[in-house]
Amino acid sequence: MGWHLVQLIEVRQASDSEDGKKMAARQGLRARKADEAYEEWVRQLRDQAFVDIRLDDH
Repeated sequence: MGWHLVQLIEVRQASDSEDGKKMAARQGLRARKADEAYEEWVRQLRDQAFVDIRLDDH
């Protein structure tokens, strides 16, 4: 409530730096490779798994 005074001190351009873009790309690649490695690990576990289902005939 009441009055508020605001002073604009500086205007900056909002843009991603080249280093920031490179870092974001690297993080994206790392995340994708980690997901692929996880999926491969789960696939290998499933391939190695043995399930024996025995139903009793009562």
